[in-house]
Amino acid sequence: MIEVSVELAEMGASAAGIAASQSLGDLERVTLSLRRELADSEAETVALVPGSPSPENAKGASIAPGALRLQVSSSGNLASVLSRTLDWASRHEEWTVTLKIGGDPLVLNQGLAATPEGQIRDWLRRHSLDR
Repeated sequence: MIEVSVELAEMGASAAGIAASQSLGDLERVTLSLRRELADSEAETVALVPGSPSPENAKGASIAPGALRLQVSSSGNLASVLSRTLDWASRHEEWTVTLKIGGDPLVLNQGLAATPEGQIRDWLRRHSLDR
């Protein structure tokens, strides 16, 4: 089983923080949108990442906006996740999606249009479970 981290950031914003033009609500909205998309992929799990502890009287659990965690059990399932992510990114061009396995990131800007095919193929090959 491989764990895949997914990070969303507004195009041009640093991944470490939220840009002034990017509201927390927008980041939460697109995080949930991508989560719904990936729930239809062949990932075994698609989970929101817990955020900092919520205040005592807050409703619901806190999530880390812009972050998802997935589990995949085969190279085919990883390819399915990547395909769904590319499709989503091509419809949400103002967002950068970073898939990360271990310390190895694959940054998707504007989906397949701006991500070299060779870079995608090499990343998938490095993380093949079928070796």
